[in-house]
Amino acid sequence: MKNSKSKLTNICGSMKYLTLEGKCKLKNFIDFSGEKILCVDNDSTVMDGEIVDTLAEIIGDDSAEEIAEITNICMNGKIEISFEESLRRRIDILVKKGLDKSHIKKCVNGLNFSEGFEDLVKKIFDVYGTVENKIFILSGGFEEVIKPKIFELNLAENEKKILTNQVFANTFIFQGDDVIGVDFVNKEKNMWQDFAKAIRIKKLREVGLISDSAKVLALGDGSNDVDMVGDRDEGLFVAYSGVVARGNTIEKSCGVECGDFFEAGKILFG
Repeated sequence: MKNSKSKLTNICGSMKYLTLEGKCKLKNFIDFSGEKILCVDNDSTVMDGEIVDTLAEIIGDDSAEEIAEITNICMNGKIEISFEESLRRRIDILVKKGLDKSHIKKCVNGLNFSEGFEDLVKKIFDVYGTVENKIFILSGGFEEVIKPKIFELNLAENEKKILTNQVFANTFIFQGDDVIGVDFVNKEKNMWQDFAKAIRIKKLREVGLISDSAKVLALGDGSNDVDMVGDRDEGLFVAYSGVVARGNTIEKSCGVECGDFFEAGKILFG
């Protein structure tokens, strides 16, 4: 118990907005001795920026500012706008500006992994001998950027392939090299609807990729990430503030936050 208490004290030190409820949730997760699974957002969490915003910056002109404003409205939960509507608006702007595969390739090259992410993936591999069913990336971003980026990780090729199969994100629709929209039809690719990430975790449990007894450590920066885990029996949500510190998300997490993946690793492994 003393060891658990010291771990909690060490982890809580960087959480300046931590509430009593948040501390209780954090303690329950740390004290849990069973299997723990990492489910993590991509944009401004795994990666150090937003895919759509980065694409807008690559295309240039006045689209970047307009798209960033829509992103922040949605992620900060300031007004009633669904993630789906936000995504539609932003991609429509990019399509009109001529979004194509060359811009996507530049986006892959332009984004980097957030501090400590590669180290945590390696730690997960070292502890379990594989990343299979131990880490899932749940994103409202796009497979066409996330999956190629994963192949830059310092992992064996087969482990990289395993991890790409554990990416759940939206996909573009192409006409030749040009992007003409987002696939809003394929239900298996559905990461655009509200609560899509929570629904995905539920499905992962239903098919046995996450066991019923496992607890999920969910990380994300935006308001659409908060509901990834519903209660303390299911796991713990941590507001990721290493790229953008969103007050609304931190408040909803009861102040349980981390500024990099080294801190996330302490929560996951102690």
